[in-house]
Amino acid sequence: MPLDRRTDAAGLFWEDEHSADQQLEAVAAIANHMKFRPRSVVSLPVEKKSKTLAEPVHGGPIGSILSNELDQLGLVLDEVVSARTYYVAAGLVRAGVGMAIVDNFTAQASLTPGLAWRPLQPAITFDINAVYLRDRPLSRTASEFLDLLTTVIDEV
Repeated sequence: MPLDRRTDAAGLFWEDEHSADQQLEAVAAIANHMKFRPRSVVSLPVEKKSKTLAEPVHGGPIGSILSNELDQLGLVLDEVVSARTYYVAAGLVRAGVGMAIVDNFTAQASLTPGLAWRPLQPAITFDINAVYLRDRPLSRTASEFLDLLTTVIDEV
């Protein structure tokens, strides 16, 4: 997909008044990518923010797993725009840009009237690990949090 079409699609995201939360997250991602302060990104013209958001990005553990699956199946996606976070991807869908592949937590949290989601079959699975310093054991609160997180994840 040509950059101008991806940029046009991302422009819709920046103009969508219902995507304010996702726009804030996108500003933070763009600031990090461009090594700018978030305030500087906010003042950028929509065209510049859209171009930066529309750059294809494939990364992270879930992105790598999905990419490998697609390669094995010989499937090629027609990407209109790529987002750096699932939350922003859901905001792009809400703005009418298309559909997105996101984790099930984001899918459930992003449901608003007019949106629907369904899980991929077969499901893509991955491990989630807590990382901490070996010489600094987890506090009781941290251990309880991890137990609760495990319970929530097992229910999903």
